[in-house]
Amino acid sequence: MRLLPPVLLGAITALAATISTTHDHRPSTLTPRANAPTCKLTASNGGYVGGSLHEAFGPSTVCAPSKGLLNTFMFFVDFSDYPASNTGDDTPAKLKEFFAPSMEWYTHSSYGRLNFSLAVDASRFYRMPGNASTYNLGRGTITTESHLKYIRDAVDVYLSAGGKAPGDPYDVVYIVPARNALTIEAAFTTLTPIRSRSGVSFSKFSAVTTGMNTYTHWQYKVINHETGHALCLPDLYPSTGSAGGYVGGWDLMGYIKATGPDYFAWHKWKLGWIDDAQVDCITDRGSTTHTVYPVELKGSAMETKAVVVKRNNTMALVAEVRAKTGVDMTACATGVVLYTVQNADPRGRVAGPIRVIDSTPRSGGCRGEELSDGTLTLERVKTLAVPGWNVTVSVTEKVGEAYRVKVDVY
Repeated sequence: MRLLPPVLLGAITALAATISTTHDHRPSTLTPRANAPTCKLTASNGGYVGGSLHEAFGPSTVCAPSKGLLNTFMFFVDFSDYPASNTGDDTPAKLKEFFAPSMEWYTHSSYGRLNFSLAVDASRFYRMPGNASTYNLGRGTITTESHLKYIRDAVDVYLSAGGKAPGDPYDVVYIVPARNALTIEAAFTTLTPIRSRSGVSFSKFSAVTTGMNTYTHWQYKVINHETGHALCLPDLYPSTGSAGGYVGGWDLMGYIKATGPDYFAWHKWKLGWIDDAQVDCITDRGSTTHTVYPVELKGSAMETKAVVVKRNNTMALVAEVRAKTGVDMTACATGVVLYTVQNADPRGRVAGPIRVIDSTPRSGGCRGEELSDGTLTLERVKTLAVPGWNVTVSVTEKVGEAYRVKVDVY
């Protein structure tokens, strides 16, 4: 979950995903691949404002770097009402091991384009000045102000107790409580630079705090989900209801425990892990055929990773291929995943900015995730007419891990 600065907090509303039935047909002499930049959705102001998160492309001053080096730091805190046991799994050294796989996850998902550098102070727990119960860090009680107070208290305590100040501010800082701090409930991200109250610049872009559900439910990948917010990716789950409601078992921005947790091709394109040359863009009526390769595999620089049908400046339809490999080794279905992308107003966000289209509705899904088996394959559902889009997508052949995908736009 991400939190926005106070100036934006009151402006955020859950917008209905309204879909026009009119297709924006613009003549083009470009090939689908050369035309790829045309399919990028942009915010109404051409980029980001403040801490608003959405699915648009554009420049940003609030997003942590998604390519090259992401310089991050983690330290541990405890409380007088919940002191760390400093035994068993509740020691800084053991917690460091607990979160270590998060770095490897990004290496695989980014095809090596993001070097996730995580420095950890595992020397001790730093005692917070307030009781855990006073910080109001539950899902129903947290505010931007209470989150920032917690973060600044932690940074102040760390520095005053002899913690080393960064020579150059970190991109993202992670503040992790001891395992028994029961009232520090969930994980949150604040998209704002962090300074100590004495003026020490500690992080350039954001701070992440974890909570009890990290240990009891989400495990280490909560770091990957919250870091996704630091990279300016939005939540893909309903503000009320079950996690994964819009995307099922795909993309950990919708469900951290997803069976296919790798980022959607759209997100990888937005983050710069997939190049324009790997995206086929369709803006006109007609029939086209594409060879699409799995999102999980780096492949060659010219392998198509996504086919995008652009409806207008705010909506697109995406077809991508998923395989049981990379960080999706636990996927319970493979094949072509279809989903819609909707750009949010920069002052708020859309309810379900990405929504997976289910080829097998009411099947019950697999492993309890309704949408997880909704792929197009040669063995089950080969063709799907996308509701409301005048678009039909068909799987015609499988070559190795790649699929031949036919797209008809009427």
